[in-house]
Amino acid sequence: MRIRIFPAVLIATFAFTLPVNADPIKFARYPHSSHGQIAFSYHGDIWVADNDGVNARRLTAHVANDTFPRFSPDGQWIAFTSNRMGNNDVFVVSVNGGVPQQLTFHTTSDTVQYWTPDGERIIFSTSRGAHAFYTPLYSVSRMGDLPVQMGMDQGAAGMISQDGRTVAFNRYGMRYWRKGYRGNSQTDIWLQDLASGEISQLTDTDTGQFREHTQDAYPMWGADGMVYFMSERDGTFNIWKIAPDGSGLAQVTDHGSDGVQYPSISPDGSTINYENEFEVWTLAVPGGAPEKISIDLDFDPKSNMVEYLTSESQADGFYPSPEGRYLAVDYHGEIFIVPTNSDVGEKTQVTASGWRQRTAVWSPDGERLAYISDESGDQEVWTYDVDSGSSTRLSDHESEKGRPIWSPDSSKLAFSAFNSLMVADIESGVVTEVGTNVERGFQIGNFSADGNWLVYSRRNEDLDQEVYLFEIETRTEHNLTQDPFTDSAGLITPDGAHVVFRSNRADGTNQLFKVSLERLTEDPDDPVVKERNLLEAERSGRGGQGGDKTGGDTGGADQDEAPSLISVDTDGIRRRAVRLTNDNTGVGNAFFFSNNGETIYYIGADQGGRALFSIPLAGGDANRMAGGGFGGITPTADGSMVFFRQGGGGSGSVMSMPLRGGNLENRQERVEFEFTVTVDKQVEWRQIFDEAWRVMKYRFYDADMHGVNWSSVRERYESLLQYVGQNQDLYDLTNEMIGELNASHTGVSGPSGIDQPETYGTSELGFEIVIDGNNYVVGHIYRNGPADKEWIDLQVGDMVLAIDQQRVRPPQNYWQVLNQPLN
Repeated sequence: MRIRIFPAVLIATFAFTLPVNADPIKFARYPHSSHGQIAFSYHGDIWVADNDGVNARRLTAHVANDTFPRFSPDGQWIAFTSNRMGNNDVFVVSVNGGVPQQLTFHTTSDTVQYWTPDGERIIFSTSRGAHAFYTPLYSVSRMGDLPVQMGMDQGAAGMISQDGRTVAFNRYGMRYWRKGYRGNSQTDIWLQDLASGEISQLTDTDTGQFREHTQDAYPMWGADGMVYFMSERDGTFNIWKIAPDGSGLAQVTDHGSDGVQYPSISPDGSTINYENEFEVWTLAVPGGAPEKISIDLDFDPKSNMVEYLTSESQADGFYPSPEGRYLAVDYHGEIFIVPTNSDVGEKTQVTASGWRQRTAVWSPDGERLAYISDESGDQEVWTYDVDSGSSTRLSDHESEKGRPIWSPDSSKLAFSAFNSLMVADIESGVVTEVGTNVERGFQIGNFSADGNWLVYSRRNEDLDQEVYLFEIETRTEHNLTQDPFTDSAGLITPDGAHVVFRSNRADGTNQLFKVSLERLTEDPDDPVVKERNLLEAERSGRGGQGGDKTGGDTGGADQDEAPSLISVDTDGIRRRAVRLTNDNTGVGNAFFFSNNGETIYYIGADQGGRALFSIPLAGGDANRMAGGGFGGITPTADGSMVFFRQGGGGSGSVMSMPLRGGNLENRQERVEFEFTVTVDKQVEWRQIFDEAWRVMKYRFYDADMHGVNWSSVRERYESLLQYVGQNQDLYDLTNEMIGELNASHTGVSGPSGIDQPETYGTSELGFEIVIDGNNYVVGHIYRNGPADKEWIDLQVGDMVLAIDQQRVRPPQNYWQVLNQPLN
């Protein structure tokens, strides 16, 4: 293969270079042969080569993904599947090239199977119809007339015999990458007589009659009248064959590694092609031996291997410096420091690598950042010295890490490492495991003001989420909530007297509660007590109802005042929980204190929508501060302002808002910054692969990984990364790796990495349209659907003359009219 791929350092120096020689390609997908040629999909385009792999030429060239090429019986046309309109549709193109013609027009996915023996129609599988998962096979004419059902109740893959009498098909689909599946969703082969419509089962994959199922998939008619198919009966997917009467079952290939994938047979039934280890193989039937086809290409990749992504006030994560003059921003795996006033200060790139760095958190003294990076090959906590610009790896623990939390004096970091609670001493670099948990780690809230205590939530042995106060030196844990409901997001107040947490114990919605760490001497809900506490707070000028009620006084504390000693009396502590909020929809995850701890800020909702509210810790009415989603809201250490994501979602701009004085509704401002990240696709693909492997390593429910040597599996598939040429190749490779675990509901998918249009929306009428002579008429009317209304006098058999003011008559494909209709 000759592909022009350049190291980033060379791109900056040379404008161009010549192609370089490489090994024969891998990841040529979905092969199919006819009349001495083989068609395949490579890097999302359809290619055609001689049967021995030479003289390859690109047939389609589009930014979309073109797959599943199938020759017509005369070898003059190729049908294929493409998502160039935003979803998978059926297209056809001349074997000599030209502009492809779109044949199907529906939001759902249409995947090419084979041509009919007469070369007039193309069979495809689809998810259109009344049931999203179980629909029959369809066929569409080469001219693009209305697709019609083939008669079976459901079908996922199928082919008509060369004599045109019988279709062999699967009723269920399968995930080809999953190895060793033995469930009752396995797929068998069925036969349908096209003249009578009679359907019979050909194979029974419950081979031992003890529900020990295997898979029989992708049936193909051979010229010898046998049905060839892919099966895992011997423990690995191989080609098998069977006669239509059920006799003559025999194994044809004997691949011991990876197995057969995506087999297809030529229209005349003489040649089977398939994939194994991401290479193309050919098999003459009957009686031939499998042969690997070596394909060598000279071509120009259709997208750049190095790209530049520019962030304009966008961030995956952000954290303000103590006084709010700078933001630590993580974006597409890199961390930057940017000034919050674009006219004051300069930007700094903290990291520049192919690894993923994220979750940067500024130390309270402003001297360091703590962040998570997988530069070492595992997720670890690192620190960055702002003055020197140097980074230091802090942790060394095989696990996924939680967001690091600084102590108030910046001397310690706490973080979760899977089921371990870790505390790191910054000066010495010593990291100590101070606690463990049996169920998915710790969600750390904050340190106490003296740095000696931690508040966190975790699940206990009964899987109840509880809030705990933890003394680091003695490693003593105190359960503060002791409740079967979900208690989380605990924070200790600056004076160490209370812990505030979120719970759904009251009415099913998440509300804020506080619990006193010392035994109560009076009823906190007594109106007289509430009034006295509020008056004391107001007289001392420490927060109260949010200060002047327009912005709130964040209550600057005396920085030289020694932190209060914490005293905990856990006897009966669960009874001390006092509800603070009464939000209609429940409060959000994020809440925080004013500096003096007398005021709590949280995200809630009222009749005006989502908003930032404040409420006195002593109790009282909530004060609406400003409307908005406030996603990822984070206050500065001095409590003067907050930063958040506009709209609350993951793609909004980073915004700032002061917490003091004035009408805060009109004081939200976008933080203006811009920088560019260099993305080397090959480096990024390796990073994604590594991360997917680690996710399964650390999150898979079985620590023994279903008996699979997970490290060996990684080594095997990692060697194929050098052949990946597009995002879909990476997803396919990673899915095959994950498939070695033989587990349900696992896999990888993601963006294609190319710009293509959004899929059109196909409207449904609420009834089937069928052909009656030269007219369309109403078929089945779906009960309680849009056409089943008292005021609509619609009857089965009524003629359908027009849709959305457009005349329709057979064989016109009326689905085109139903895509993005005017009305």
